[in-house]
Amino acid sequence: NTRRVFIGILRAVDDPEWMSLTKTEMNRVLAVSGVSFRPNNHLPLSPTPKAEMPNAAPYIAEHLEAIYKEAPDWAADWLANQLTQGQFWWEPFSNYLNKMPDVLLEKVAAAALDIKLDVNTLQKRAVLLAGSNMPVVAKALLKEYLAFSPAENKLPGAPAYHQGNALHAGIHALPLAHLVDAVLAQAQITMDFVSLQKLFEILAHCAISQISKEQKKSLRSFVFRLEKIKPDTFNNEAGFRADIAMFLGAVGEADDAKIIEAWIEKERQRLADEEVEKRTKLKEWNDGGRKTRCPVSLGKIIYWNSYMRALVRLDCREAAEVFLRLLRMTDLVGEAAEGLVMFTRDYRQVANSAFGQRPKYSGIYELRLIGQTGSGMMDEENKHFADAIFNAIQHFLPETERADSNFLRNELLRAATALAGFNDVRAIPFLLKFSSDKNFSWRIAGAFHHLTVKGVLLPGKPVAEALETFIAEHEKPSWGSNDNWYIVAHCLAVLLFSDTPIIGVDRIRRLPPHRIK
Repeated sequence: NTRRVFIGILRAVDDPEWMSLTKTEMNRVLAVSGVSFRPNNHLPLSPTPKAEMPNAAPYIAEHLEAIYKEAPDWAADWLANQLTQGQFWWEPFSNYLNKMPDVLLEKVAAAALDIKLDVNTLQKRAVLLAGSNMPVVAKALLKEYLAFSPAENKLPGAPAYHQGNALHAGIHALPLAHLVDAVLAQAQITMDFVSLQKLFEILAHCAISQISKEQKKSLRSFVFRLEKIKPDTFNNEAGFRADIAMFLGAVGEADDAKIIEAWIEKERQRLADEEVEKRTKLKEWNDGGRKTRCPVSLGKIIYWNSYMRALVRLDCREAAEVFLRLLRMTDLVGEAAEGLVMFTRDYRQVANSAFGQRPKYSGIYELRLIGQTGSGMMDEENKHFADAIFNAIQHFLPETERADSNFLRNELLRAATALAGFNDVRAIPFLLKFSSDKNFSWRIAGAFHHLTVKGVLLPGKPVAEALETFIAEHEKPSWGSNDNWYIVAHCLAVLLFSDTPIIGVDRIRRLPPHRIK
């Protein structure tokens, strides 16, 4: 403490010797026995001899701050040497990482990202390095991540969280712009498809919409390169194509809607081929007397959500036209109708959407007044979408009379729900028609509630009959943690705001006492 005071006095009066004395003192303190170096807020779980020693780190930090102002090169070199030796990996020392020259920072990163380090230490240092916001760190993290092979960690008894996960944590702490630049730079020098796929997976779940146009253009080329060099024997080709389609939606151009549409057709063909193969194997199994285990799975993997999100992300007229064409297909009519809803303003304004669980009932009558005056009419584009959905339902509706039309009925109900998403009263007859199916009750209740909150006046008596089974089932006491009362309350609101409000009042009076409370 005495030496610290003297050095502080000399620095205050700008004595020519203060800097050399400070440098000497910093090195002397490092070699002193009987002191420790630890963060100020470090609280060990149990007392140790080292924890009871005086903490000299604050003194080093004070001297380093003073030296950095006058001799930054010496201070950066001194700190880099300490960091490479595993010392001072905490604030305020880590705050100087973004002030280091790239040469020194590369040296520090190489030591900090050593795979041989303990996984917790590696993660801490990787995240601290990422916080420096330096491009050289992004390159170092990606390089080490690609070089790491988790094969040995897949053995029985291996830890679930390994060094690869620690590096991944550091990568996702990087600023997005630096991460994208580093990925693109690494992709230029990487020819191995597996490594390129790992680079793609890093960005697949990032908020790509926030990057620059130039970066999006480069990533678009990267996506097409991945698709081109994909091995012929690649496993799960369908899943991979769905992933790159969704990514292309975030970085692509309007013309890419046609490419995504072609990929959707490949996906439909894949499902058709799998269905034929499944039926063939089942027939052989049945003809053979079922002597073995069933050779096929009854379920199937469908990646439609990825393609739907890809088209919505493109956010262009060409993408909407793809949805309009998909309305003509029995296996995608419901999916395509829901995709068109995602282009509407209501859907994009999630906070104000009537599909939420906290609707604003006080505005219903105002919305009805707007609708009656004509100022609340749909714009031309939404009307075009709604008309297309309505026509598609009308076209396929006769086919639902077949005994094997369960799948089509579900698709048409989804389309009717989407039509309700456009606040279109033409959805009401379809919803009432499908209400006899108990499996559709959730979707129908949500659609009626959406129409109500948007100011549509529903016919009370038929809607009450359609919702009664659902209300009666879910008004009962809930013995589990999942109580569906909120959707029952939505149904009651639908009846209260219908053209016969007394129906809603009477239904509320018939609720069980515990629900009345």
